[in-house]
This record gives sequence, C-alpha cells and structure tokens, in this order.
Amino acid sequence: MSKKFVVVLMLLCCLIGVSQGQSIIWVSDCITETEPHDQGFVDILEAQGYTVTRLEGQQTLDQAKVDQMNAVDLVIVGRHGNSGAYASNAAEVKLWNSITTPLIQQNGYLPRNNRWKWLDSGSTFNTSYDLVAVDASDPVFQFVELDETQTVDICQAGVITIVPVTDVGNGTLIAKRDDEAAPYAWIVRWETNQEFYPGSGEFAAGPRMYFASGESGGAGDGTMNLTPQGQLIFLNAVYQMSGATFNRTPLVAAGADKVNWVGTDLQLAATVIDDGLPEPANVTVSWVKISGPGNVTFSATDIVDPIVSFDTVGTYELELTGTDGDKTASDVMVVTVADPADNKLVALWSFDSMASTPGVTVADDAGNHDGTFVGAADDLLTPALVEDPNIITPGWVGAQALDFYGDSWVEITPDVADPNAFDLQTGVTMSAWVRGDGEFLGDYSGIISKGEQSYRLSAASAGIDGRVHFKVQGTTARIDSVRSIHDGQWHHIAATYDAVTEKACLYIDGVLDTEQDASGLIGLTASPLWLGDNPDRPERIWNGGLDDLRVYNYGISATDVETLASMAPRVPGVNAGEDVEYKRNAAGLTLTGIVTDDENPVAATIAWSVVTKPEAAADPVFTPVNAVETVVKFSSPGTYVLQLSADDTLATITDDVVITVTDPTCQDVIDAGLLMAGDINEDCYVNLEDFALMAADWLRCNNPQDSTCEWPFE
Repeated sequence: MSKKFVVVLMLLCCLIGVSQGQSIIWVSDCITETEPHDQGFVDILEAQGYTVTRLEGQQTLDQAKVDQMNAVDLVIVGRHGNSGAYASNAAEVKLWNSITTPLIQQNGYLPRNNRWKWLDSGSTFNTSYDLVAVDASDPVFQFVELDETQTVDICQAGVITIVPVTDVGNGTLIAKRDDEAAPYAWIVRWETNQEFYPGSGEFAAGPRMYFASGESGGAGDGTMNLTPQGQLIFLNAVYQMSGATFNRTPLVAAGADKVNWVGTDLQLAATVIDDGLPEPANVTVSWVKISGPGNVTFSATDIVDPIVSFDTVGTYELELTGTDGDKTASDVMVVTVADPADNKLVALWSFDSMASTPGVTVADDAGNHDGTFVGAADDLLTPALVEDPNIITPGWVGAQALDFYGDSWVEITPDVADPNAFDLQTGVTMSAWVRGDGEFLGDYSGIISKGEQSYRLSAASAGIDGRVHFKVQGTTARIDSVRSIHDGQWHHIAATYDAVTEKACLYIDGVLDTEQDASGLIGLTASPLWLGDNPDRPERIWNGGLDDLRVYNYGISATDVETLASMAPRVPGVNAGEDVEYKRNAAGLTLTGIVTDDENPVAATIAWSVVTKPEAAADPVFTPVNAVETVVKFSSPGTYVLQLSADDTLATITDDVVITVTDPTCQDVIDAGLLMAGDINEDCYVNLEDFALMAADWLRCNNPQDSTCEWPFE
C-alpha cells in the first residue's frame, strides 16, 4: 500500500504575520502520467507550504517558458526525464542555463558535458551508498544527524543516478559519495555568473545546485526514495535556494510498513524533525490507531518510538502526528498482523507417481494443487520423466524426477476450494532439487514462478550465468547467488522470505549462500504458478531437471533447509574466492577457498591446480596443494587462472579464480619503508651515484657548536 502524507496546516499567517511558502515550478516527464512517479517529492514540498506547479510542454523550451520560470522563487528539475529531449541542441542548452531563478537539478543525466555542461563527464553511475558532508556547516545539513565521519544514509530504496566526477570545476562541492575509491560528487553549488567548469562555455544565469535524488528504475524514475534524513537535506536545500524564511512544517515519518505476529511486541521507529523557526519549539507527537480489526496496545502514545502489539490478525493503520504549535503534520504506517499458527507447507510436487505422458496430471503430494504438463507436440520438446536409476539423470529424491527440454512447463491448476493458495503476502519459501543442463534458453530461466509481479526462483541473467536468482516483487528482496550451480549436477536450492524478520535468504545444498535485509508485502497477481517456466515471460524456460518442488507460506528456518537438503546426496560446494590483483613478494599470496561437503558418499578430496598461465612462466607453487587455504608463489608477472576442485566420488566440482600478478615498483618499496640505508637518492639501488652523493658531503660540517661549520638553520 502506498503511503501518503496527511498534512493539516494551521493557517495562522493572517493572524501572526508569518509569510507563506515560496512558489516552485517542477520540471519532469511525469507531467504526462496520471499518477506521477515523482509525486512524493511534490507532496513533501506542498506539506511544507510551498506552492508547486508542474511545467507543461517542458520538453520544448521557449522564451515564454523561461519567463514563466523566472517569475517563481525556485525551479526543480526532477529525475524522471529523457535528458536528450532537454538538450537537443546548443541553443536549447543555453536557454535552460539562461534561467535567472535559482534551480535545483535532480536528474543525474542532464549535468553531463554532453547535455547542460555542468560537470565534465559524459557518464552516469548508480549508487545506494551513504552520503558524506564535505562541509557539515553548510545550510543543507542543518538539523541533519551526521555520524562521526560526517556520513548519513539518504537512499531509502533502489539507487540514485549521479555523475561519476570528483572534480566539480568552478562549483563548490557540498557532499560526495561515501566511497574512498570513488568519492563522486553528490551535491554541488554554483554561484550566479559562474562558468560551470573551465571550458564548459555554459554559465549559471542564477544560483544552481546539483542534488542527485529520486529513484532510477525500480518503482519508476524519479520516485521519492530518500530516508527521513535525506528528505531533510532536500528540504533544507529547497528552503535555502528559494530564499524562504517561513516557519517550516515538522517532517513526520511514521516509518516503513511492517508485518508482525499477533500478540508479539513490535518496536516502532518513527522520525519527527523540526527546524524550530522562527522561534525554537518543542514538537509534540501522538500516535493513534485509525483502522484495524482488533485492539492495539501502545506502550506510550506521546513518543516517536513506542512498542505496540495487536490482538487480532488483519491490517492496521497507525497515524503519527507532530505539531510545533504552529504547523502540524501526520503520516500513516500500515501493519499487517499474521499468526504463526497458519504457517504451513502449501504444496509438494515429487513427480514419483507420474506417468511419462504429456498432458497427464502432476500431483500435489501435500494438498490439492495439481498441475498439468504443457508443451509442444514434438516429443523432444515435452517434459520427460526419468525412471531408470542407471542413466545420468535419475530421480534424485524418490523414484522419479522431471526433465525439461525446450518449450514445456507444468501449469498448476487453481484449487477450487482454495483459489488463493499461492497468493502469499507475509512470507514464502521455494525449495527444489535442480539440475542445469546445457545452455539456458533465456535469461532468468524459471525453476518455479508466480510471475513477474509476485515471487519467483530462477537462473540468473546470462551476465552471471550459472547462478541462482530469487526475487519477491512488492518487497526489496532481490538476490543473485554467489555460487554457480550450472554444472550438470543435482543441487538443492531453497529461497526464503520472511516479512516479520525482514530477511531474504538463498541457500544452496543446505548452506546459506546469500542473505539480504528486505521488507514489504509480497505482490499479488492473477498469474498462475508454473514449474519450469515463468507465466508472464514464457520464453524463460528451464533446461534440465527438477525434483521435489515445495512451496511454504512462510520463510522456513536454516535448520529446516538443512533437513530438506539432507534428503539426497549433495555434491561439494566450491568457491575459489574473489579475483585478486597481487604484487609479487617473498611471502607469496594466501588464497582461502571454501568447500562445503556433506561427506556423502565420502569426504571430498581437495586440490589446487593451474588452468592457464603466461607463456614461458613457470607453474605457480602451492603450499599445501590439497587444502582450502594455501600460499601460492609466482616466478613471473602476468595473468593466471587457478582452480580449486573438490571430489567426493559423487562428482568433481571446480571453481576458478583469476590472479593478476605484477612486480612491485620502486615507489612500492619506498611506501613500505624498505629502502636500504645506503640508498641516498632513493632509486632502489645502492651504487656509485649514492657513493658520489655521500662523498660530496664527506668533509662538510654541520655542527652548530663549531664556528667554522656551516650554520645548519639557514
């Protein structure tokens, strides 16, 4: 459910002489939308008392529109906009830059050197990192809670597009990305008549600020995705750039929507921020239940972070109101209350009792959610049951497994008695034994899927071939595995999401591969549940084997996953580690791989080996060669591909790591403080040149107590 600010402004201006908010023109392509993506930004501005007008015909600028923008207090260019349409030629660029009204630029594409020429780069970069205040005393950081490193989290969801520059030309850098390796500019200010950067040829006709914000992609370009602290920075920037002086409405954020168990305490974490202008004022707050099927118990209603509990399953709306005595603002959060007693296995398809005829029923061994084979008429393109244990792909759990070859899948028939069985909202687990064969027939080849708008488990995209992808639409859960499973072997995969604990996990062969903090209710969709494909993207077909597919209506525990993974032998899991750039030294390079093994049928034998090496280079030496942690030494620089393998007689599994070896430079020796004492000229040699330098000073004297010596303090 989308959240709306509910704002009540106590309009006492006529009585107490407080000025109204400034006028703002908002520029974005969202003007063509019935429900604009970036309306969240407009909402918080209007809640503060600003008058916001969307510019019509914004992609075809003329002098009349420039005059219209010059008649307001501030222009804001939002993130959602086709940058080429706003910079189709040099005259158009110059016209935009001729606006004398202060202007804030959110769009990470328009400031580039091939658009409005504010920053000298033609690239863009998406980030969700924290923001670092370069000057914490700048007005945009007033009342902002910066940590000891002047850092604050401002991106609440998705990513923000910025220009990847560290040099802001003639501008003043206000904030940057919190990454020492890539501290890209995030907020920049230019004064009137400044050329944006030397050679730009474009000048700021009025005050300018680049403040990248608004989501890129995700819920829609330009969607308001700032944390409460990020919203405060944005509102501070607007207040300062627009020349406003009025008392600002408190910023009230009740917090993200939550899911909780009935009868269990839930800690709320709201935010209320007030500037206290023109007179410092204490904000008073109050919580109230505005809807819901049962009783809500608050530990206190006059604090921002009470503990609450609910006595009945259902959906509740809780409203937080804050007032500074002059202006009042409210925000609503939604709490969905569930009962853990309702957690269950929804369906299990073992394939053990099936005939190998296309069109027959695929039985649900745990309930009434049977399915049907669907596929092409050609026998080679229909599912095939594997019943012979002596062939390469026998049933892995039980007698039979299902193989998919090409244009085929299993469509689960809606259960008349329980048609909404798979419309899960507060949690889901998808568990399956899978075997990937040959080339996947499309990106995100489906293992099990409720379509694009709900939950799905699949292969990852072709860019990271062989990995597993888990996504829960409506939530922030989107995971790609670290480990690859596209090796022709059977692997147990389990993907879990729990909206109460706000955690999504992806397990491979019973071991946690990747986890992610995630929140939100699972999206609902009319799409059916398919095995081996995606009902919304039928080209995403699984190529390989599936066995023992299960769906639970909650996120099962790690112990439960291990139990499922123990139902059949597991091949070893192998990870050789991340690729490395290494400068040769006598100690060698320590590699720490990871091998997981259930010792079934036997404990895995481990070995390191060389896949490729530079021509004429000697083989690297591993010490030891048969342990996950080894020290490897190289005799020559170059690029090496090393392999870690594990063999448990069931299968031999390998993983490669790329090592780029370089020789250290003289500067590396200097930086490490390892120069020899006689290396006077610091060129990493002790030779006649060092002796000549020493000999030149051989008879000189530098003793201040000897009057015949050179005075050492000149």
